[in-house]
Amino acid sequence: MLKINADGNKDMERRLTALLFFVTVIIALTFNFKKNLYQSTADSFFDWFQTDGESLVVGRLLLNDKNGFSDEAGFLGWTHPEPDVSNKFGFQYDAYQKGLDFVRYEGYYSHPGGQAFVFGMISKITGWSGSDALERFRWMVSFFTALAFALFLYWVSLNWGLTTTTGVFVFILFSQWITVHGRNLFWVLSTFYIPFLTALFWLHWSERKSANYKSKRTTDRADGLQIHTNGSAWDVFINHFFADVWLFFHQISVHRI
Repeated sequence: MLKINADGNKDMERRLTALLFFVTVIIALTFNFKKNLYQSTADSFFDWFQTDGESLVVGRLLLNDKNGFSDEAGFLGWTHPEPDVSNKFGFQYDAYQKGLDFVRYEGYYSHPGGQAFVFGMISKITGWSGSDALERFRWMVSFFTALAFALFLYWVSLNWGLTTTTGVFVFILFSQWITVHGRNLFWVLSTFYIPFLTALFWLHWSERKSANYKSKRTTDRADGLQIHTNGSAWDVFINHFFADVWLFFHQISVHRI
């Protein structure tokens, strides 16, 4: 009984340690993606990275507020005032933060604009607008990007342990390119990792299920083919021989399927 309790306590300690580690990972990555907290890249590069691409989302939010979600088929784009301005990227931010008017919309038809639809719905429900809305959206994107990488790190821990996971975390934390993409409203980096993470965990679950299935069938097959002889070594040989033969043909049938 004491041994069972000791094993249970150790298991609980491991679970709490893992939970604390992954909560720390999510918090650290979220703040780094949003604020470049650990100086993974130069602030000048971080502050202005892909503001041109992100301005497409801001322009779409402006059009959502004025003409609704279905106008221009929901595509991203830039708004233009009258008279026009030389820096259309900067105008999107100024117009959204200051409530400036526009007369024309320049659609960007190579992108469906799903992220702007989601942000627009959140704004409509919550009443968020202007600079506060953009800041909150960036916090949200940073969090979900951090969550995606935390799930990846969890998969790494399942396969290679906490030491390797810590090393991978450090590389992610100080990666310049991951950091600058982490909060961007255009890229919404976490969505790129949904198929990747789904495949990782599905394969991990399938391999575990397959391994347990093969282990059980091997044991059952060996038990069913138990041959009672006078020598225990002979028993072991016969059992393993037939079990290996069964596994061989089972693997062939699986690969054929």
